Amino acid sequence: MKKLLLGIVVLMLVAGNAWALDDISADWVTYEINNTSTTDYLTTVVDVSIIRPNIAKLCGWTVQETSSQSEAFCAVYDTTAVGPNSELLGESEAVPETVDGRWFVRERKVLNAITVCQGPNSKVLIYYTNR
Repeated sequence: MKKLLLGIVVLMLVAGNAWALDDISADWVTYEINNTSTTDYLTTVVDVSIIRPNIAKLCGWTVQETSSQSEAFCAVYDTTAVGPNSELLGESEAVPETVDGRWFVRERKVLNAITVCQGPNSKVLIYYTNR
């Protein structure tokens, strides 16, 4: 009888954890950065009141073209000013009519601020959580 009771308790715990893992993406929030210029590159430091350092966790990002004259690439940094000592989180480049991006296996804690450098006529979506 004790084994049966113990088995039921273990099954409930495992089922609860599996359900919780399935629902992780429900906490994700997106932040969109559009570069509508046809010739200029854009560097954006995301406001720290939106993606909060030491609280927010980065899940990933996507980049896509917004017109046929796009350079759909981006470089994402965890810094307030891009320079030689900045921490590059990754780069992505989408070929025409596709979406490219990067996803972290584990959410990555934001330490400073998210800075995005992107090409003309492109859109970057940052996926994060503030939990």
